[in-house]
Amino acid sequence: MPTTQEIARQITMLVEISPLSTTSEIAQMLAYPPLFTINGIAAAVQAGYITQDRKKDMLTLSMNKLDYTQGAIFGETDARVREEIMQAVERANSKQDDQSVDQLKLWALGVPSSAIDMALHALAKMGAVVRYTLEDPQDPESKYEFITLPDNKGKDWGYKQFKTLEKKKKK
Repeated sequence: MPTTQEIARQITMLVEISPLSTTSEIAQMLAYPPLFTINGIAAAVQAGYITQDRKKDMLTLSMNKLDYTQGAIFGETDARVREEIMQAVERANSKQDDQSVDQLKLWALGVPSSAIDMALHALAKMGAVVRYTLEDPQDPESKYEFITLPDNKGKDWGYKQFKTLEKKKKK
């Protein structure tokens, strides 16, 4: 189980990723016992990372931002999730392919979705990966997020996952 300080940093990152989420929604994303979440919120407020408005059930990011270059700022699980994501992205890029966020979450079944979101957010903030969104050519309402290495930015290899587009290109 993460320490109170690690939970405080996780809460701060979730507030940064989902600024319109209520305190209750942030707590649900983490899925820790209420005591751990309450102490984590108190520690994040005390550290100056966030402010809490109890009347509105909202947490707001403060000026004191997290330093994403610290490495594993959320504990061992965070370090492991980041490492696994980087390996998957590097492997995909070596085949001129990009990894979709949805696929990563499927492969990481058992790891909380919020842990994947936080790891991706931190990796992007550190400049280790680039995130981009593509529309499904057959269904413009459907959008998918992909991850690639910075050297491959703009290559949009994620389009390869849309079979209809590949067929059109081959003609």
